[in-house]
Amino acid sequence: MLRGSAAPPSLPASFQAKTIHSPEAADIFVRWGGTGPAVVLIHGYAENSDSWAPLAADLMEDHTVVVPDLRGIGKSSKPESGYDKKTQAQDMRAVVTALGYDKTFVVAHDIGNMVFTPTLPCIRTRLSGWS
Repeated sequence: MLRGSAAPPSLPASFQAKTIHSPEAADIFVRWGGTGPAVVLIHGYAENSDSWAPLAADLMEDHTVVVPDLRGIGKSSKPESGYDKKTQAQDMRAVVTALGYDKTFVVAHDIGNMVFTPTLPCIRTRLSGWS
């Protein structure tokens, strides 16, 4: 171990976890916790949902925080295809729908923004805001 290296961040232990099957042929691992309006955090390139740990811990005080792993990353399945942003956007829609949220906020980073953008026409009526 490198001197001074810290353990990687992890989401609060109180978060629930499950795998949701997307109609786009992927199994998306998602964790969620907290209470209040739902906010979906979509990670960036070479990251997974754990990268949101510090923000998730703060947000869960007054929001339900939803943190999926994009297909091919973390504990989500690694299918041979479907890595275009439109297909991954459908994966995110499947997560939000399966968890039963009518309205969500979305915070996306890096490629998470590219995954989220094609989702807009599909979920505009379900979107509370994005950043």
